[in-house]
Amino acid sequence: MNNINKKERLERKGSISLSFKFDLQLFADKETLSGDPYLPDYKAQNDFIDNDTIPEVSTSRTRRTNPYTISHIDRKYKSWATYMMNVNLTSLDIWFRSKGIGVKNTEMAMSWPPDTSEQSQNIRFYDQNWQTGPQGYDAEVRNNMQTYIHYFDNIVYASSADEFARWSGDYNINTFSDSTINKFLKNINFSSCSSMMRMFYGSSKALNVVFDNNTGNPATHPNMNELFSHSNGLRTFVFKTNIIPKSFDRAFDFCGNLERVDLGDMGTSLKNVKCLFETFSNCHKLTTVTGVINTSGFEWDSLDTNVERSWDTFYGCPISTPISFTGFNIDKFFKTNMSLKNFYKQKSPGNTDNVIRAILSKYLRLNENMIRLV
Repeated sequence: MNNINKKERLERKGSISLSFKFDLQLFADKETLSGDPYLPDYKAQNDFIDNDTIPEVSTSRTRRTNPYTISHIDRKYKSWATYMMNVNLTSLDIWFRSKGIGVKNTEMAMSWPPDTSEQSQNIRFYDQNWQTGPQGYDAEVRNNMQTYIHYFDNIVYASSADEFARWSGDYNINTFSDSTINKFLKNINFSSCSSMMRMFYGSSKALNVVFDNNTGNPATHPNMNELFSHSNGLRTFVFKTNIIPKSFDRAFDFCGNLERVDLGDMGTSLKNVKCLFETFSNCHKLTTVTGVINTSGFEWDSLDTNVERSWDTFYGCPISTPISFTGFNIDKFFKTNMSLKNFYKQKSPGNTDNVIRAILSKYLRLNENMIRLV
């Protein structure tokens, strides 16, 4: 390759803004290569970084100890730099409510975009005083309606998505259909999303949801508390995602008709959560939870440092099929309370599995015979 091209490539390498250096060096060793043809990783053509022609490309990671000196660059690093410099992040917090979009009839399942004339006529617009109730049709919302209707036809990069689906007006619910929720989940990129709390809280019309999204970022752990809490319509739920949550409390509490949950890889992705507080509490029809739940991050005092209290994870659930758990570490779990650790160990001296079952049974509110250690 001629020297002019090499010089140009080196100049482009050095043009990465200093303001990105700290973020980029932290991510470089952790990124899962995207395979996106628009990002220059190993599955796409690499236009200006070539490991065979630029000798300073190295497996050394000195940038991790000195983040403001970039002396090495690799393909994964360049991919993340490209992403950081080109993507536009959007806050999806209370998105529909903030746009003044609501519905007249909360008994009607809604698609987005609305796919029938009845659904279109069911949309209600609120002005800037929507907090106190409808004040009439808002002209700006109506003028932008086509943009809003088709906003999620393409990928949207979210910085956060708290209470995303909540309608405007005096409702704490959403009435989106299964297919619409599944579409939202596929067309939102969560790689830089810090929180998804109550994202689909109160989904009253969704019956069978598939959370199919693999835009998780190993460096970003969103708050997923109350994700589908109080969604009385739910019957089944399937996770197909690589998102690693920071917390998963009350994610499905009071989903009174939920019968089956397939955690998929989400179960092993729970490695960072310290507890599962009321995650499935009061799911009075829940009999089956498949997948393997990673318990390695659990800590007994995550709720209260002074009192041992149950997390009520499966309180009120008629679980009839054993649930699989892995990674429990009794020393880490009771690292601040040796007396509690010894108390449980004395229950079954020499039988670690029975000790673990007793602990999980206490904290998760789950019968010991419904706990499978793998």
